[in-house]
Amino acid sequence: MTLVPILSYGLAFDDRPIVTASRELAESYTDPDLTMAEHLAEAFVSEGRWCRVGADIHTLGHGDFELRLQPSAGGWHADLFPGSWARWSEFGDVPAAYRHPVAVYADTRERLSSTLPDVEALKLEHLLAGDDGVAAVVAQHVALLDDRLRALDALQACLPSEARRWAWAAELLTDECREVKEQQDALAAVFMEFHLGRAGIRATTMLFVPGFDLPSGFVPLTRAHRCPEADLPAAEAMGTSPTEGRS
Repeated sequence: MTLVPILSYGLAFDDRPIVTASRELAESYTDPDLTMAEHLAEAFVSEGRWCRVGADIHTLGHGDFELRLQPSAGGWHADLFPGSWARWSEFGDVPAAYRHPVAVYADTRERLSSTLPDVEALKLEHLLAGDDGVAAVVAQHVALLDDRLRALDALQACLPSEARRWAWAAELLTDECREVKEQQDALAAVFMEFHLGRAGIRATTMLFVPGFDLPSGFVPLTRAHRCPEADLPAAEAMGTSPTEGRS
């Protein structure tokens, strides 16, 4: 990971300087009216809304990404977090007590994400490296999906059995497993089409496996009816952290 030194900005949070930023974060600022220094200052130093997620500090904003501060040698490292803790978002209902394992999974998912190959990509690989090249490409994507299932299993293992039945956890685990299943099916379909071609109507099989039997427990691929635990009072279910607020 490439680090961009930003100590010269003179920014600090919780009496510790913000010393570095990720290159991805630095290169995301293309608007001359908003610099990275101004955005970090707005998010963490003056009027920003943030929450603690383990040892990290995350903004509480809307959108697909948030700003994040992580402890580093000499201060804080700033980067982007692939998700949002706002209520309407993907992780919006995750209680404060469970945000850290969810954040670990979100980081892992981002690292493992890749675009599945299509038939034309496999044909090109075959021209370049033959059958071994095609097999290597498919094996790489199979391994990424396997690693994502391991990360999901690790996330579920961090949740007590009663928490897994709460609406936010059941929805998150089911949606993530269903996405993995859909990508597995898509990869298998591309591989078969490369070898066998397409003839007539190709039917699409939808969720013919009821769920994944992971080491930490079974995850269904379809959402079950709500259970009593999913209807806990909002304050109890959300577990609002006293550290949330304005910097």
